[in-house]
Formats: sequence, C-alpha cells, structure tokens
Amino acid sequence: MNREYRILTTRISINSQRQFLLKHGKFVARWLTKDEIVREYQDLTILNEFREKFQYGFSIISEENEIDPFENLIQVQSNRYKFFDVNEYIPGAVYCDCKDFQLMSCRTYGCENWKRGVECTAACPMEYDCMNRPLQSTSNEAYLEVFKTKQYNWGVKSRIGFFRNHFIAEYKGMIKSNNDETVSSVYSMDLGKTTVVDASSFCNAMRFLNHSCLPNSYSSLRAVDGQWRLGIYALRDICSHEEITIDYGKNYAQNPEICYCQAPNCAGIIGGKKEFEIEPKKWREPFDEMTRFFERFFLRKALGNNSYLIRWSYH
Repeated sequence: MNREYRILTTRISINSQRQFLLKHGKFVARWLTKDEIVREYQDLTILNEFREKFQYGFSIISEENEIDPFENLIQVQSNRYKFFDVNEYIPGAVYCDCKDFQLMSCRTYGCENWKRGVECTAACPMEYDCMNRPLQSTSNEAYLEVFKTKQYNWGVKSRIGFFRNHFIAEYKGMIKSNNDETVSSVYSMDLGKTTVVDASSFCNAMRFLNHSCLPNSYSSLRAVDGQWRLGIYALRDICSHEEITIDYGKNYAQNPEICYCQAPNCAGIIGGKKEFEIEPKKWREPFDEMTRFFERFFLRKALGNNSYLIRWSYH
C-alpha cells in the first residue's frame, strides 16, 4: 500500500463533486476525486483518516468547554488611536447636490461625496434619504454572533440578512503606523497609506471574519470627519445565520496556511492563486452532500421525464 501521499484540504467542485487536495512527495499538489485517488494509489486509508478528521472538525476548541471568544480581548465601540498621520491627505465632505438633481439617495456616483469615498455629514440636504452615512449612523453589531466553526476556531455570522453592497459593520481596533513592529500580521487591515487598524487586542466581532476564496463580503475605506474608517459590506445577498467571510488577499500567502473554505475555486492555501474566478453574486453557499442528494432525488421525482431541466446552483 502506498502511504506517501497526504490530503491537505477539500472542496466541492463547480459540478458538485467532492475533491481533495493531494500532495505526493515533492510534486505539486493536485485536486483529485475519491475515485481518482483509488485508481492511482489503491489505498483509501489516508483519505478516510482525513475525511473523519474533517467531519469531526479541525477546531482545537473543546466541545465540552464554553469559551468566551473575547477572552483576553478588549471590545471597543470605536477605534482607539496609537498613531495619527497629520500629513496624510484625507478628503472632507461637501454639501452634495443630490437633492437638486432629485436622486433617490447619496449612495450613488452621482453624489460628489460618494464617488470620492467620503461619507456625508449629518447636515446633508438629503436628510433621511442620504444613505451615505452607515459608519456614522448604522450599527448592526447587536445582530452579529461569534460562533465556533468546525474547520476554524471562530467565525462570525449575523441574525439578520444583508442585501448586496449593504453595510454590515465596521472593522474596529487600534490605529497604528504600518511601520509599527507590534502590528499583527493576522488581525490587521490597511487603513490609508500609512496606517493600519490592528484588531489583535482591541476589537469587535469583525475580528473573527474567516477567509474564503469565494467570500460574501468585502472591505471598503471611507473618510469620515477627517479620518479613514474601514467598513465591511455584503458582496452579494447574504442570508441570516450564514457565515460572513472575506478574502484575506494575496499578501496573506507570505505566511501560508491551509484553506478550508471548500469553495469550488479554493486555492488550497489562504491567499494562494485560484484556478478560476466565480462571480460572487451568482454563487450561493452549498448544502452538505446528504441534503443535496435528497434535493436532487425529490426534484427528479417531481420533474419526471423532464429531469434534464435540472440546473444546479448551490444553496
């Protein structure tokens, strides 16, 4: 029996097949199905060991012990500042003319502030129709829930859903210089040209965002009262209780970690090169295999001879 290979991670391919990222010696890792592994290695021992481990979960947190995810962390309502670059130009808000042009809201490139990456002020002529002040006026943090996931330590989800491009929450922490040696390589995000927001000690629930090669949210810098702030927005419609994920980006590949997002375009490592891209708004998160089996079975029964009409999209 050949036991030289090892399984790094797994994903559900675009045609709903379970694939495994197999590494054999010094060869480049390959995505293979179970049948392909059987044909090449005639040994499922290692594969079954991985599947059992994956099913149980890779988390190091004990099921029996309830641990506070914010233990040894300081939850903040707003950013703390250790560094503020007075030389960096940050655009300020102007009185937009959206009302004169009868725009529906200021959340459009017709708004002078919006297209400059600036939030309007409370004195905006559009008043309640402005919609370009989420970082100042919207707080969804009461709906956010930090939960234990199987493949990671923690993740974050919301008890309410979000429409595409809608504001979810702000990524909060300690504002530091990007030259500060104490900046976390894991929990920091760029904030302008010279600063970062470091959520390694001071943070909110957004600290627990997990990576996905096919995320459902994205980050966007907005200028608010002369300061850069980082908002997290929905990349597509997000259902309630769905895990909120973000793409950590290529820089994260400097310290590669195995990725367990299971997206069909999963790179295998966080920040790695994806084999192909998928339009996020056309993608929905997959059910587990058993749910998909029953869905397919009952849909075929309902369609009868017209089963060829089935077009699969993940839910």
